[in-house]
Amino acid sequence: MANYLIKKKSKSGEIVYMKYRLDGYNFKPRNITKANFSLEKIVVVKPSLIDSILSEKVEKKLSKIVRLVMFIINQDDESSDPSDVMLALNEIAKLRSVILNRYQDYLSQSKEREYLRKLRILENELRIKNLSYDDLYTSYGGPSL
Repeated sequence: MANYLIKKKSKSGEIVYMKYRLDGYNFKPRNITKANFSLEKIVVVKPSLIDSILSEKVEKKLSKIVRLVMFIINQDDESSDPSDVMLALNEIAKLRSVILNRYQDYLSQSKEREYLRKLRILENELRIKNLSYDDLYTSYGGPSL
């Protein structure tokens, strides 16, 4: 079990000293509360709770990327901008690095593989769209990308 020591002021109840050693997922919550306290850091220790919290975070980011990719893919080649594709590819790379570097220890292996597979599919679709830009610009005699 985890060991901790908390010392408080007797009159105000303010924490003066706190020492603990917990291995878990640390995060700073948003302090949008009307209560008289604020949280600076939360440490979640239960693996199933960590997995569900991180899965929710990754799903939100993944859904934003999917909306962006679908918007880019559904645009006409003439009206769209190749920099949008690069922006989406950068977002995919950023989420992939967060999953592999920060969340790998906490996510279950099956969920990690699933998220990386989805990101790879989105990346492949964007690369196909990028190749169509290359074909469009070279066929018109425009600058090659």
